Amino acid sequence: MTHFKNHKGTHSELSAQMWLAKQNYYVFKNIDNQSPVDLIALKDKEILLIDVKSTTMKRGYECKGRSLTPKQKDLGVKLLYVYRNGDCRLDN
Repeated sequence: MTHFKNHKGTHSELSAQMWLAKQNYYVFKNIDNQSPVDLIALKDKEILLIDVKSTTMKRGYECKGRSLTPKQKDLGVKLLYVYRNGDCRLDN
């Protein structure tokens, strides 16, 4: 199970990076597994701190059941959800 979860997380991060790049952001990846941020995205003077999350299936519906930690809230981190079909959505 852990291998699948890691694989799914890696796939979601790559999908998020591609999606952000298509939105004309410069994308920087975090190298620390304990960081509250997965990606940093820059466009013009906008800086986004992003935590990437994969959606899950529950009872036939796609769910996004994760909230920010207190530290992430303090930093202004945004959640970017990656859906099973590859679509991405930035949660404001």
